[in-house]
Amino acid sequence: MPFRLLAGARAKLQVRGSEEISHWAKPFEQFNYSPQEFYKLVEKHLETRKIPGAGAEWRAIREGSILSPERLYLNIQRERLLFVLCAAPFGNSFFVSCRLLDYRSGANLFDYLFGIAFLLSLGFGVLTQYGLIPGLFTLGLIVTLFWSLFRQAVSVGGEWLDDVIVDVPVIGPIYESLFRPDTYFRRDTAEMFRQLTHNAVLQAIDEMTTQKGIRGLTEEERKPVVRNLYRR
Repeated sequence: MPFRLLAGARAKLQVRGSEEISHWAKPFEQFNYSPQEFYKLVEKHLETRKIPGAGAEWRAIREGSILSPERLYLNIQRERLLFVLCAAPFGNSFFVSCRLLDYRSGANLFDYLFGIAFLLSLGFGVLTQYGLIPGLFTLGLIVTLFWSLFRQAVSVGGEWLDDVIVDVPVIGPIYESLFRPDTYFRRDTAEMFRQLTHNAVLQAIDEMTTQKGIRGLTEEERKPVVRNLYRR
């Protein structure tokens, strides 16, 4: 399976638990085109935009059950946002669809209560085992280790560690709430990722329609359906 990587991020493979926040689809009647060639056009226009922290991966996903045929998709990810692009024949036509999935997960009250209970039980066990001074020192080392791992995960080059931590129950949501809070800057960059990725798809469509000499998209046809990007 072909694979491309943009700006060092790894495209996430799972979309369970995500929320669809934008969607766009367009059929091209009595027309056919290679999905692989279209994805190459999209990747080319993505690379020119140099979106920081964005990764892209081609992936075959089944249409339904485990025995159903597979469709080839292009997944484009930045942080917790996943842009899923599908280009495929449909009858004697060809269609392009894309959706932006949001799988951000902030901590709730249960996560914090469970985390506090875990730290208290850990502290009690360490103090009982080693005594007051050695126990406090050991507990401090454990907390410092976790804090250092979290700091490393959000730093440049820590994407692999970020992927591991965010999927850990309880710890993942607390980590994301503390180290990846929903700030104005994060909202702005999420919106820029959505718009720039969608523009790359539109530019690829423009190139495809120009190559084949068919009608391009109108301004109204270019607009995606956008839901709340700031649901947290």
